[in-house]
Parts: sequence; structure tokens; C-alpha cells
Amino acid sequence: MLAYSLAFTYGIIECSGRDASDFLQRMTTNDLAALGLGEAAGSALVTEKGRMVDFLTIARLGDTHWRLVTSPANEAAVYQWLRKYVIMEDVQLALLTNTFATVELWSDQNESPTSIQHILAPIMDGRDAVRYERIPKRLENGFNLSLLLLRTQDVEQTVQQLSAIGAIPLSTEQRECIRIRSGIGQFPNEFNEQYTPLDAGLADSVRLGKGCFIGQEVLERLVVQNKVRWKLWSVECDAAAAKELQNVPSIITTASGQAVGQITSLAPPCDYLGSSTEQSWIGLAYLSREVSHDTAIGTSSGMPLYLRHVVTIVS
Repeated sequence: MLAYSLAFTYGIIECSGRDASDFLQRMTTNDLAALGLGEAAGSALVTEKGRMVDFLTIARLGDTHWRLVTSPANEAAVYQWLRKYVIMEDVQLALLTNTFATVELWSDQNESPTSIQHILAPIMDGRDAVRYERIPKRLENGFNLSLLLLRTQDVEQTVQQLSAIGAIPLSTEQRECIRIRSGIGQFPNEFNEQYTPLDAGLADSVRLGKGCFIGQEVLERLVVQNKVRWKLWSVECDAAAAKELQNVPSIITTASGQAVGQITSLAPPCDYLGSSTEQSWIGLAYLSREVSHDTAIGTSSGMPLYLRHVVTIVS
């Protein structure tokens, strides 16, 4: 099953120059040296304190040429953050967001990347287009998110072709429902400077052994000393509790009234991809590492919330 959304414009930054590869390796958390030509990976851009500036999709276009896909509405901040660290290096950065259009593709997690690529082949054939996995595979069920990058003038025809092969257009509300129910974080709700990639379930995109990068010492200390403070959970509740939580972020407490975290995204029951069986509201929440499946949690007024699972993303 395949669906698409045009609700968001992702940022595009290209990085080139003799020192571009070493520069990005030092700036982000994943091991980009392991990528082959044309390959891409998710990698967090973090502060000196290990907090997330953004979660990027980074593709190797050549030996000295890279493409960075930022979260929607965050490309300027990412660009300025990278520029700050270009001192003597031979590195050129270019903002190309207006050159490209981005189409979100949502596919059933049972569909392999190869099968999706096969389905899309007639659409991409002869066109300046490429598909990147935006969020790596999760351990829980849901939908996968990938991005189709193409020239802006090709969007209308591409959408027509997607519809012709049975892809389902998503409203903004349906898209958000799928994202949250699938446990997929986004900027600024879950990816922001309050949290580290270790908090966000992105530990598999953090390669502490690859060599020095900004924020590495802090992240390594958190792992070695077992001091990762938060876990990103999928939670559910009824309509009464959701009414109290709708102004996200909203505080979550234990039965004794102790604050243990906050809701960062919340979606109502909705008809997505023809399914209307879900009755509960589903949210994403950062909760203290002490919280477990046995912990009773709720809203600040005491209405119950139910823990589903910890969000865990693997490459």
C-alpha cells in the first residue's frame, strides 16, 4: 500500500569541496564514510551538549559532493549552524530548497524498499528524481516514510502518475495520524534542542566509535554512565484525556502526581488509508527513563494514559 503527501517542503542543502566529506563526518552522528556513491543515511546534527539541531538525511553524490535533506522549515537554521563551523576548510554550502520539490511517500512496513522502488520505476524513469528513506526502519508496526525529490516543474505530472498506480493522496490530518501512529518523530515536536538522539530512539544513527564529532563526548558519557534521561514512547488515551493534552507539549504525571514527561504529538482516531478501526487517541511522549510498562501515568488532572511501546529506530 502506497500513499503520498505534499503537505511539507523539506530543506535541501548541498555540501561540496575537497574537505566536504571530513567536515560532515565531524559535524553529524552517523558514519558517513561507510556510504557508497548514491547511498544515503539518517544522521543527527547535534550541539556541543549532544542536543538535536535536526535529524538529517545525507546522501553521497560524489567523492566531494553531498546532499543534505533537512526537516521542513529548518533548512535556514541547519545552514547557519554548518556555516558557523566552516573556517579554513574547502567546503561550499548551497541552499537549494527552491530548486527541488519533495513528495512524502508512505508505505506499509511490510513493503520492502526494493518493491517500492520497482513500483516507482516507471514514474522516475528519465526524470531527474531520487528517493531517500527519511526515517529508518522501526521495530514496531506502522508505515515507512521516504521522500521523492524531483524538479518543481515535474510535481504535477508525478502526482498524476502516482494516482494512476493506485497511490492514495493524504490530507494533512491523515498524514499526521499515520506519522504519530507509526511512531515517527519530526521537527520541532520530537527533534529539538531539548533532547538528544539517544532520547529520541535514534541511537542506531549515532556511531560513537567512528571518530570525533561535535557532541560525541557528551553522548558517549550518557551511554557509558547509563544516564540517558528520556525515552520516546507511543501512548494512547481516550477523548477526555486528549482534550486536556491537546496543547502540546503537555505534562504527564504518575499516579502520585510526579511529573515524568510530556506529550509532544497527539492524533485523534481517524480514517487513514481506508481504515477506521482505531478508536483511541495516539500520542508521542518523552518520558523519564524510570517509566516502564508497569508505571501508571496520566494527565496532570489524573485522567489515565496507556503506554504502547518505546519508539526504537534501526538502520
